[in-house]
Amino acid sequence: MLLFLVERFTMKNIFFLLLPILLVACSGQETAKTDEETTNESIETGTDVIEENVERKSPRQEASGEIYGLTIAIDYGSPRVKGREIWGELVPYNEIWRAGADEVTAVTFDKAAMIDGNQVDPGTYGLFIIPKKDEPWTLVLNEEWSQDEHGVWGAYDYKEDKDVLRVDIEPQWQQESKEEMTFSISEAEGAIVFEWENAMLVIPVGPIVPA
Repeated sequence: MLLFLVERFTMKNIFFLLLPILLVACSGQETAKTDEETTNESIETGTDVIEENVERKSPRQEASGEIYGLTIAIDYGSPRVKGREIWGELVPYNEIWRAGADEVTAVTFDKAAMIDGNQVDPGTYGLFIIPKKDEPWTLVLNEEWSQDEHGVWGAYDYKEDKDVLRVDIEPQWQQESKEEMTFSISEAEGAIVFEWENAMLVIPVGPIVPA
């Protein structure tokens, strides 16, 4: 009888000794789970906030207008001069350039157009420029303009065999520097006008006139 009481007392003591340990372990698991969930939520929330608050250094812009019934829209990233030397330095001569920043600059014509005497079918094209020192600059229209559809970004994935048009345009040099790179549609001049720093390109564009 005495032996039974001793064994029962011992088991009871062991149980009470182990009980706090078990409670702490369970509490720790729950705390760890809660902390993990909170951390994941914080990361997701933080990411959302960052994405919403990030501003492009070269904001995306759109220029649109009509030239005698031809509707033109240009989507482009607009970089700033910021005291830098642009032509021949930031934008090298004799190299294909995206005519803007970030994604490919894209131009859309709602109907067949004439660009400096060359016919272009309706649609959207990548617009590139090859600046040259003391020579006319080359305007390039290319079939590929979309990262999603064509896998192109800027001029890094440019393929010359996808060109649909190349024309040479004489740049005009202005005394006043243009801080923001811009495209505009001028019906009065019948042209797409490109301006940045001291350079300006006036690109003749219009609808195809029936014979």
